[in-house]
Amino acid sequence: MNIEEKRVVAEPTEALEDIPLDENNPERCTRVGADLEEKIKTDLVQFLKNNIDVFAWSHDDMPGIDPSVITHRLNVCTSSKPVRQKKRVFAPERDSAIKDEVQKLMVAKFIREVYYPDWLANVLKKAFEWTDECQRAFEDLKVYLTRAPLLSPSVEGEELYLYLAVTPYAVSSALIREEDKVQRPVYYTSKALKGAEGRYPQMEKLAFALITASRKLRHYFQAHVINVMTDHPLKKAMNRLEAAGRLIQWAVELSEFDIRYQPRHAIKAQALADFIAEFTPSHNEAEDSKRWIVHVDGSFTRHAGGIGVVLQSPEGDKLKHKVRLQYQATNNEVEYEALLKGLELAKSVEAKSICVMGDSQLIMGQVNGMYEAKEGRMKKYLGRVMRLVKRFEKADFVQIPREENVEADTIAKEASADESLEKSDEVQYMPSIDAQEVQQVDNRENWMTPIILYLKDGRLPEEKDEARKVRVRSARYVFMNEVLYKRGFSQPYLRCLAPDEANYVLREVHEGACGNHSGARSLVHKVVRAGYYWPNMQADAKAYVKVCDQCQRFSNVPRQPSEYLTPMVAPWPFAQWGLDILGPFPMGVRQMKFLVVGIDYFTKWIWSAEGIGV
Repeated sequence: MNIEEKRVVAEPTEALEDIPLDENNPERCTRVGADLEEKIKTDLVQFLKNNIDVFAWSHDDMPGIDPSVITHRLNVCTSSKPVRQKKRVFAPERDSAIKDEVQKLMVAKFIREVYYPDWLANVLKKAFEWTDECQRAFEDLKVYLTRAPLLSPSVEGEELYLYLAVTPYAVSSALIREEDKVQRPVYYTSKALKGAEGRYPQMEKLAFALITASRKLRHYFQAHVINVMTDHPLKKAMNRLEAAGRLIQWAVELSEFDIRYQPRHAIKAQALADFIAEFTPSHNEAEDSKRWIVHVDGSFTRHAGGIGVVLQSPEGDKLKHKVRLQYQATNNEVEYEALLKGLELAKSVEAKSICVMGDSQLIMGQVNGMYEAKEGRMKKYLGRVMRLVKRFEKADFVQIPREENVEADTIAKEASADESLEKSDEVQYMPSIDAQEVQQVDNRENWMTPIILYLKDGRLPEEKDEARKVRVRSARYVFMNEVLYKRGFSQPYLRCLAPDEANYVLREVHEGACGNHSGARSLVHKVVRAGYYWPNMQADAKAYVKVCDQCQRFSNVPRQPSEYLTPMVAPWPFAQWGLDILGPFPMGVRQMKFLVVGIDYFTKWIWSAEGIGV
């Protein structure tokens, strides 16, 4: 009996010619293009004959395939109990064809025969039949999927139901209310377990899920009766005298609420709680999603050394950097230089959590504390590394095989080679431990100092009035990442500046690359829009604009008089006069002692002055 398979074979686009590869067996042939040039065809045929061992015309020509290429295994569940099944019987013709094909595979050592006296005779599942009940379930599922589950507000006085779920990495809860015998979600909580929380026993994890829900949904617990639906003896475990200390603390904390424990008879909303717990990312996954990977390696030659660093961001982007060490150094010193450069680059990109990988077992062992640094220079390098590590929130150091550090190793070798040095490459002329570390120390206090001390360490001035003022002012500020910001009602956080920083910002905004020498009021608005703040912004802006040299030189000349104009009542010159008597003066000629002065109201001219006697 011939078993044929229907296959779709693409037709050749040109004429082909049969070429025998084995003279003793003409059936072993292949095809090449008939229109090829004679020389190319001759060389091609000779090449194929020389490599005839890579061709296979039957199973015997293939003695076996490496399991690393392909392996076929039965799709069975190893945790299930073995079940003996009834042996399948085939028709005689089909049974004979199966035996022939199996024999060919066994001769070629493609397969081998094994015996399972208490295992499966064959893997066969019962054929699935689509019934009316299946159709109704499928229609109900479609209707349910078209209606998104919405959170339902609670009603005063009704009882709520709480379902708990725990996994090795997270705990969750679902708060439910019943309406017309239909459960509707009110709210849900979830929390990833970290540190010792992941090692809690199962019962303590359930209690931890309950206490987490009571803290996050405190307003619901205070206003309603909460029925905890669980199949575990949670109430008995929390009220035992020999219970762990944290269980007793949690029981005391929960005693203020009206909590009742009921057995869970049906799945219902428990599926929602299980779903939330299953899809809550673990604490390690959340940390890994923000972690930078740093690959470092060093290479040294007789006259120079090289450093290779590869930084991989949490999104998968890679940054490569190489440094040439233009001095003689040992292998361990070069590896330490690579580690230092990797930490410096990671800090320059503001990485908070890093994982440093290198192939030097000694260096990674010394940093992790497994090996002791005995030499003086190694101690200096180790101390320098430890000072840099303190700048990160979390830093791990892992020793990996050289095969997994190929990229950094290649960069290091390029940096140490003379012919690969480019003008843009960084060159280091002395070891890092020999260079003096210069740190800028600024002990000057400014207006931010008391606020930062209160927000960071809780320290207040000794005077009672000053302490109250600092507490009131600090409510309008927030301290994040060693930087003070001012809160705003309708604007983002504004970075607070010291006096010297404020002067620099005013100068850049007023007369910088994009400055237009605006006035004080406009200058303050621009500084705020740029995201900066300090208390004396208005006064500083006015003072700065007033002394700006270019504003004084090129600003518009004001034509307004320096004082208010005095209105005149005379319509034309000499139409109205004013007479004033001045004196007494010393006695003069003809006993003149007083002076009469006549003044024109329009021109303010003194028209006449006559002396008069007593």
